[in-house]
Amino acid sequence: MGRISVGLRVESPRFLAATLRSLAAQTFPDFEIIVVDDSPDGRAGDAARRLGDPRLRVIAGERRGWGAALTRIWGQAGGEFLKIVAEGDLLRPRGLEVLHGLMRHAPQAGVAFGRRVVVDENDVVLSRPQAPIRPGPQGLAPGELPAM
Repeated sequence: MGRISVGLRVESPRFLAATLRSLAAQTFPDFEIIVVDDSPDGRAGDAARRLGDPRLRVIAGERRGWGAALTRIWGQAGGEFLKIVAEGDLLRPRGLEVLHGLMRHAPQAGVAFGRRVVVDENDVVLSRPQAPIRPGPQGLAPGELPAM
């Protein structure tokens, strides 16, 4: 069990290896990966197991959608914090480290998340964040952001 539980629901192994490689490259080492295999034939779970990461656990899904998979992840998560990623998501190498630092610095926040850039299977950028998140009631107050 790691300090952060990373949960992932997978329907197809198509982008799974890239997502798991981005998790394996994290600078923050204390995390576990929980994969809910919602593929019709179990191939996604088999692909995850083949990567051989000891932090990874595969749970057979029930093919009842995101809600059911999230409930399973939540029930299996042993970390202090929970990060949900979708198949095809790639985290920057310091992604978990920065999110962990933010939650440690401002535990009253209750939630932290990162902005995302959407790319296609050829790494062509489809969309980028348009504007920065403003400090205030929905986020950290001015001056609360730690130096990272």
